[in-house]
Amino acid sequence: MCDVCNGPAPAGAEALHTGERGERHERDHATKWTFLAAVAGALGLAACGGGGGGGGGGPTVKIADVRAADPAETISNAGTAATAGQRFGSVTQSSNVDGAGVTTDRAGAAFADGRLRVTVARQGRTALLLDTNDAVAAGQGRDTLFGIPSAARTMRSWATLNVTGNAATISGVAASWANDDPADWLASGYWLHLTGSGFGTASLDVTGAEAGAFVDGPELSSRPASLPTSGTATFRGLAAGLYASEYGTDFDEIPRGSTEIGDFEGAATLTADFAGNTVSGCIGCTGQVRLTGIFIDGASGATRAFDAATDYRVHLGALSFDGSGRFSGDGVTLSNPTLERAGIRYVRTVGSWGGQFSSQPVATGEPRLAAGTFGGETATGGGSRGVFIGAFAAGKQ
Repeated sequence: MCDVCNGPAPAGAEALHTGERGERHERDHATKWTFLAAVAGALGLAACGGGGGGGGGGPTVKIADVRAADPAETISNAGTAATAGQRFGSVTQSSNVDGAGVTTDRAGAAFADGRLRVTVARQGRTALLLDTNDAVAAGQGRDTLFGIPSAARTMRSWATLNVTGNAATISGVAASWANDDPADWLASGYWLHLTGSGFGTASLDVTGAEAGAFVDGPELSSRPASLPTSGTATFRGLAAGLYASEYGTDFDEIPRGSTEIGDFEGAATLTADFAGNTVSGCIGCTGQVRLTGIFIDGASGATRAFDAATDYRVHLGALSFDGSGRFSGDGVTLSNPTLERAGIRYVRTVGSWGGQFSSQPVATGEPRLAAGTFGGETATGGGSRGVFIGAFAAGKQ
């Protein structure tokens, strides 16, 4: 994603953070609290080796250190996640896949007493735990993340960091719940897990990377009792995720080989056609997509944190659904009008998206929300490349 080019460049032109453009983006910082604000806040916070946000003594590792450790490895493995088919139960999309390209991980969330714990079960490997007790930043606000604005609901978001001697896991997770019924909750998020050595000393040597996104909650654990057989419905909410990119020769002011890795957030809009049993959508078509992360100069090695609004749009092509309310397929494309006017175009975009409708209907019979995951892998004519993986939740309008 490219914060300077006015759009998230999940495929190479992702973040121009220098010169006049960088200053312009600094002036464009949002004033409202968003999910990304919590994650961005973690950039300046350290966690002690062996866990996030707690303890004392010993070397410190920051989220920024993990992000900057080996962007090329992250791009490579996140690319697998970006094109993976979803695993259902919850909705999970990750870089661990079977021979058919379907996700083998299963992210299951548990929420109680304001604490969110997400267990990512991995075949043949120890499960990953995304625990808000490991949070290094948190935010709370009115529930709009899941497209169900209500004074009777609460939303909270966290950036977590967990570090051991040979691995580090960072995540951005969020939960929404009804104030009068904590059992009515929904959670979503994404993670990046790096393995190697030196994580306890901040001298990180990365040998492997995994990435994924999920959405989970009681109303996604079972199929709708019924779905409408006619009419359409609009769903609006938010999407957030992880992205990484490597620059080619598209931008004179950015050295080839520069990388960018961070988080994105944007408005999600979906349209369901119940007569045709199809659903499609867009992220960023109503409002800008915001990028927050780390830029690494390919010539000097210098790093810089950034936060910028962009004109990227993630288009989710029409998918079919049946009575289960589930949908999964490809048809993910990325566009950026600002880049296109400058003659920079994507020559390759591949990706996967999918999700399911809530088992809870609204009074008019449509599902209360649609939620899922999405990803994409892109390349430009100048050899820039990038990936993005995230989750969305959108409430019936």
